[in-house]
Amino acid sequence: MKKILFAVLTMFTLSASSFSAPIVESIELKGLKRVKEELVYKELLLKVGDEFDNVKLKKSIRNLMNTHLFYKIKPEIEKHDDKVKLKLNFKERYSLIPLPKIRLKSNGSVRTGIEVRDYNFRGRGDRASILFTKWFGKDRDNGEMVSASLLLYKFWKNRYNLLIGADYEKTYDNELYQDKVLESIYDFENY
Repeated sequence: MKKILFAVLTMFTLSASSFSAPIVESIELKGLKRVKEELVYKELLLKVGDEFDNVKLKKSIRNLMNTHLFYKIKPEIEKHDDKVKLKLNFKERYSLIPLPKIRLKSNGSVRTGIEVRDYNFRGRGDRASILFTKWFGKDRDNGEMVSASLLLYKFWKNRYNLLIGADYEKTYDNELYQDKVLESIYDFENY
């Protein structure tokens, strides 16, 4: 009886091992031009040596698409024996974008300028932007503004972003009234 039980347990163990999930043997990244590999590996839920899981692969692709750095990610899965070779083919978005700005206000003044955004500064998903705005208008509504910002992606504990920025604004010919009487006209600078 012990021999029969041992034989059944041995067959069950052998058959169970043949049904185990294949192991990720390698991960190959193709098509990366500006994005650094470390950013991709940071977002992947599958690592070399892990058991292959389709759900983790789909979530990894979702994480990568949520960075807004890619148009398309096409996975190729090559299975042999109980190992998987994973190839990810990337098509990156163009990350440097100039944005014209124009704003018409109800008092007749016009604000116009340009903003340049880089959605992949340093190749790690960091975002940088520079904005220059100049406004012209009636009734002494004139000025200019320069703004710069940098967002460091997953800067702390691989989870939190850090936003750093600086602004400069200057307005011309501001009027100071006291008791409805014009006291002075001045320029104002704000940092």
